[in-house]
Amino acid sequence: MSKGIAKRSLFITAADYFVYRNFQYDQDLLYRSRILAGFSFVVIFLVTITGIFLSIIAAPLLGVGVKVGVMLTTLMSIIYSFNLWLLRRTGNFVLCANIVICTAWLALTSSVFVTGGPSVSTTTQIFVVTPLMAFAIAGKKSGMQWTGIVLITYLFIFILDRKGYDFSQVMRLEFLYIHCFVDWIISFFAIIGLVLVYESTNQRLRTERDNEHQQYVYLANHDTLTGLANRNYFNNSLAEALERAKRSGNQVALLYLDLDRFKPINDKFGHETGDRVLQVIAQRLRSCVRKTDLVARIGGDEFAIILEDVKDTIDFQDIAIKILSQIAAKIDCSHYDVNVAGSLGIALYPMHAKLIDELRVCADAAMYYSKNNSYHWSLYSDEMRV
Repeated sequence: MSKGIAKRSLFITAADYFVYRNFQYDQDLLYRSRILAGFSFVVIFLVTITGIFLSIIAAPLLGVGVKVGVMLTTLMSIIYSFNLWLLRRTGNFVLCANIVICTAWLALTSSVFVTGGPSVSTTTQIFVVTPLMAFAIAGKKSGMQWTGIVLITYLFIFILDRKGYDFSQVMRLEFLYIHCFVDWIISFFAIIGLVLVYESTNQRLRTERDNEHQQYVYLANHDTLTGLANRNYFNNSLAEALERAKRSGNQVALLYLDLDRFKPINDKFGHETGDRVLQVIAQRLRSCVRKTDLVARIGGDEFAIILEDVKDTIDFQDIAIKILSQIAAKIDCSHYDVNVAGSLGIALYPMHAKLIDELRVCADAAMYYSKNNSYHWSLYSDEMRV
């Protein structure tokens, strides 16, 4: 994971603390609540820094304007902090989203009224932040509504200005450039912060969806009890293995394994013990083959193994003996040990069959031949099908 992604994940994780816990069952609400909480952090940070700047650095220059600015920034910090608590406590997303947007709109409108009106105040330019917030936090419908509200507000203030309304001016005009600088900084970082929160939340959403997709794919192709490949994945893998063998000219060995004495364990000790036995057998089977080989559970106590690039009969003979030896070892099940055995049948491609269905029939016939004749394992021959 890159540093950027790690930082964004940490940021969204912090925002998650203020997201109502039941939102995890509604992906859209969870997504928008993260944006709401994240952007609230950005605003609290910005207004706090602005308040510090006004009260410490700009105080000697701006006079009474500092008091108004500090009052607005302090009030916004309190409201946004309370709103985060409200979001976590009540889960009323619509209310909390509108509080955030409405607070920003009121703060900007008030600032225009006390800094000379639309003709003089540079705060007018920041009005665009309000509908941007609404689109990002609450969606298209809310964004369009707040776009209309901001337009009406601006037209109202503009008409008042044309009618000669006397707007207050708490700023000293000779230091108006400081007001311009502060407004520009606020609007710049507010927009950048909103984009950052939006992008971070999208990144988190994409990661979660990718993880969910991978989980669904895994569950669709693997046995939930043993973690082995299931029948569906086994069939697809066998077809691919035969195709590769056809191109390379190598052999593929298909092994079918059926557990002996497994049913009495289920009947005597219960299904929990039976599940434990199957899990241990699955682990042992995996340890007997190469990483490139496939082990699958294709039935209740039936397993299949695909061995590719088989050069000689010794290759699968050694593995067959190792598998049966591992299976026969005692299995610790809490307060008692149990034993099972296995019947193994082996068929080779293309020696015994060239079609996938035929190869499965051959391996199955060899397995039942072993079981019926008390052999440990058998290599397929034609008389076994009779």
